[in-house]
Amino acid sequence: MFLNNQNFENRPPGSSSNINSSEKIVDLKNPQIIYKVRLELAHNDNLFHLDLDKSDTHTSSSEQHLELSSPPKLDKKNKNFNKVHDLVDNKKNKNRQRKKIKTKIHIDDEEENFRDSNSNISQTAGDLAISLMRPPKPKVEAIKTLTNTKKSAKQKKPALTQSQNKSSHLASSPPGPIIITNPLTIQELSELICVQETDIIKYLFLKGISVTINQTIDASIISSVADNFDIAIESSKEKDSNLYSANLDTVSSLREIGNYTKRSPIVTVMGHVDHGKTTLLDYIRKSNNANKEMGGITQAIAAYEVEYIHKANKQKIVFLDTPGHEAFVSMRSRGANLTDVAILIIAADDGIKPQTVEAINHLQKANVPFVVAISKIDKDFPNVEAIEQDLLTHNVMSETLGGQVPVIPISSITGHNIDKLLETITLLAELENLQADPAQPAQGVVIEARVDKSHGPVATLLIQNGTLHTNDNMVIGSAYAKIRAIISNSQNKIDLATPSSIIEIWGLSAVPATGDIALAVKSNKEAKLIAFENTSQNSVIAQKQKALNSRITLDTWRNTNSKDLSKQISLIIKTDNQGSTEAILDSLSQFPQSKVQLNVVLIMPGEITTTDVELASTTNANLIGFNTNFAPGAKQAAAKFNIVVENYQIIYALIEDVTGIMEDLLDPEYSEIQVGEAEVSTVFSLANRKIAGCKVTNNKLLKNSWIKVIREEKVIYQGKIESLKRVREDVEEIQAGNECGIFISEFQLWQAGDKIHSFDLVPKQKSLS
Repeated sequence: MFLNNQNFENRPPGSSSNINSSEKIVDLKNPQIIYKVRLELAHNDNLFHLDLDKSDTHTSSSEQHLELSSPPKLDKKNKNFNKVHDLVDNKKNKNRQRKKIKTKIHIDDEEENFRDSNSNISQTAGDLAISLMRPPKPKVEAIKTLTNTKKSAKQKKPALTQSQNKSSHLASSPPGPIIITNPLTIQELSELICVQETDIIKYLFLKGISVTINQTIDASIISSVADNFDIAIESSKEKDSNLYSANLDTVSSLREIGNYTKRSPIVTVMGHVDHGKTTLLDYIRKSNNANKEMGGITQAIAAYEVEYIHKANKQKIVFLDTPGHEAFVSMRSRGANLTDVAILIIAADDGIKPQTVEAINHLQKANVPFVVAISKIDKDFPNVEAIEQDLLTHNVMSETLGGQVPVIPISSITGHNIDKLLETITLLAELENLQADPAQPAQGVVIEARVDKSHGPVATLLIQNGTLHTNDNMVIGSAYAKIRAIISNSQNKIDLATPSSIIEIWGLSAVPATGDIALAVKSNKEAKLIAFENTSQNSVIAQKQKALNSRITLDTWRNTNSKDLSKQISLIIKTDNQGSTEAILDSLSQFPQSKVQLNVVLIMPGEITTTDVELASTTNANLIGFNTNFAPGAKQAAAKFNIVVENYQIIYALIEDVTGIMEDLLDPEYSEIQVGEAEVSTVFSLANRKIAGCKVTNNKLLKNSWIKVIREEKVIYQGKIESLKRVREDVEEIQAGNECGIFISEFQLWQAGDKIHSFDLVPKQKSLS
C-alpha cells in the first residue's frame, strides 16, 4: 500500500525520522480490500476536512466511527463532472444524508492491529486507505475457535464412517471356500465373494469377456474370477430340484411322541422309455392308460392308489409312474427321493439303456431298496441271465448271484409273475417299518401342479405325515392356500386326507413348483407370511430359466465372434403343468449356445392368452404351446399380430423344432473335397490376357471347380476356373497326364512352377456345437 507524504493522523512524538517522506510500503499481515478516498487538505498537514459525528465522539478509542463526506457524484442530466453537491432538490439532500450514514467506517480489532503493527510508518494525507470490507463482527479468535470446532466435528464423522465401512467389509469377507452349484449373475457373485461388481467386470474385460452386472456366467468363469481374488471355490453338482430331500424322518420323531401308526408304502416305477412301466401299472390297476398317451410315452409323474390283498388283508399301495424319456431327468430324481420302495423295469429284448443306468444311480444315491423287473419275457428269446450279468457292472447283484436285489421276470401282457412282484414289494415295505402320525398337521410334497380353467392353480400332493382337512391353511413354497376342496385319487371330494394319500387341492394363490414342501399352518396370516419369505428365494424353475438366459461360458466367449452376437432366438412357452415346464427347461439348457443364443422370455403352465401373443409380438419371440389350449380371444390376437403359434403334444418334437429354428440362423459351412492337381509349365499372353499352360498331375481338373494356387508352399490365390481349354477347344474336364490352358480373369500373376489344387465345396450339416 502506497501512502503520500501527507499525514493521515498526527504523528506520535517518537516517530522515526528516517522514513521515506515520499511513499512507503506497508506489509499487511492479513490481505484486505482497500478503498481509497481522496481527501482535501485543511489549513495544515495534520488536519483533514472530516465530518465527525458528534454522537460518536464519546465512544471508546477501539471503536471510533468516522463519517466521511461522500465522493463527488456525476450529474446524470448535464454530465457536469465538477458539480459536487446539488442543494436544489430536498429529496436529493435526503438521499445524500442516507448515503453518508452508509459510508460510516467501523474500525475493529483488525484495523487497530493493522495500525499498531505499522505505527512507525509515516501516514500522510492524500490517499486514504481504509478497509470497508465487512460490518462490525465478533472477535477473530472466537470465530476461529468456533470454526475449528465445527471442522473437527465434521472430520470425525467421515472417519468414523470409514472405519465402520472397513469393519463391515472385513466382517462380510468370505470365511472359507465358496460352494457354487448354479451359474450366477455378476451381482450375485459380487455379494457371494464380497468383491465389488466393478472389479469383477474390469477383470473379465481385461480377459476379453465383456459382461454387464445382470449377465449370468457359468462355473468355469466363476472359478477364474475367484482365483484372481484368492478365494477358494468348491464346485459341486447342482442340487436336486427336490425340496423334498428334507423328507420328514417320521419314525424317529414320532417315537418320541408315541403316537405313530403304520402307513402304506410308496412305490416308484422307473426305467428307460418304452420298457413297459405304464403297461405294468395298467395290468395292476386294470386300466388302459398306455394306449392313451401321446406318442406312446409318459410325460408326467402319474400317481395311483391300488388295493392289494396280502395274507387275506387289504393293503393300499401308492404307485408313482415316472417318465422314461431323457428330458424328464428331474422327475425321475424326484420319484427316487419320494419313494419307499422302487421297481426298476428292464425290457428283456432291449437290455440296459442310458435311462436305466440313470435310474440306478438315483436309487443308489437315495439309498432306496428296489426290485428289478425284467419285462416283456413273453417275446421270443428273452435273455434274463445276460441282463443280470450287465447289472453287475453297475453294482447291482441279483439274489441268484448272491446279492440282495430281487430280479423277477414278468409279463404285463399275460400277467406272469405280477403277483410275485407285488408280494416282494410288500415284504420290502414291511422291513422298512413305515410309520406316520395322523394327529399332526399335514405335511407333504407337490408331485404335480397346473392351472385349471375352473379352479385356478391346482396341485397334486402326496401326504407324507399328518392329516389334511378342508379349510386348513397351508403354505407350499411361495404359494399359500386355504383349502377349498380335497379331491381323492378316485376323483371324489373328501373332507380329509391321511398319510400316504394322493390328493388334489384347490384354493392356491399361485402354481407351486414341483417338489415343494407343503405344510399346514395355524392361520392364513401365518401362511401368507411364510410364503412371502419363501418368495425371496428363487424357485427351481426360476433358477434354471435365469441360468439358461444370457449365459456366458468360456466356450461361448472363445467360439463367439461379434458377428454371432446378433444371432438369438426368443421363446415364450406355455405348458400343461410344472413338471413339463421343468423338463423343457432341462432339455433347452443342454443346447450349445456358442453360435446361437437362446433366450426364454416366459415359460409357465397355463393357457395361451392374448397377453402372451402381445408379448411375443413385442419381443419378436416364437410362441409355443405344450399340451395346452387357447384362451378366448388368443387366436384372434395371433391373427391380428401375425403370430404363428406352434402347439406340441410330444416333448421331443418340441425340442427338435427349436433345434431346427436355431440351426436355420447358422451361416453355411463347407468342407473341401479334393478333385485333382496340376502344375503350371509355362505362361503365355493372348489378347492382353495371361494363360497358364498346365499339366494335370493327379486325377482331373473340372471347369468351374474351385482351385488354390500354391507358390512356395503359400496359397496366393483361391477362386474358380473360368475357362478350361485343350488346344483350342473348350472342355469341361481334363484327365491326368494331359495338358491344358487355364484362364482366370481375377488372377493374372501366373508363374511357371505354380501348383494348382482343385477341390469342390460340399455343404456341411448344420450343427450348434
